[in-house]
Amino acid sequence: MESVTLENGIETSQVKFEETVHCATADEVLIEKSDGGEALQTAMEFLEAMLKDGPLEASEINREAENVGICGRTLNRAKSKLGIKSFRRSNKWYWEATTPHDQLAAIVK
Repeated sequence: MESVTLENGIETSQVKFEETVHCATADEVLIEKSDGGEALQTAMEFLEAMLKDGPLEASEINREAENVGICGRTLNRAKSKLGIKSFRRSNKWYWEATTPHDQLAAIVK
């Protein structure tokens, strides 16, 4: 937001847009600002541990995340940040880390 004076002398304000595009909702920005990104870091560490031995059912991951206090939106942000893929097998959804475990651990840290 910035103040401007129009040609006819009227003072008003206008929105000035940045050249870069930010792909986050206001809630996501506020969550990360309020906890310093700790919730996202915790979710990434959780996913790294859950998927180190291979794919797991998405419902199991979501249930365990809820049990340890990780909200669904934060879990999905961590999933996206780590490049974890979803796939369907026999009417069930699974999550799989497509990055080797040692490289995934480096991303999380």
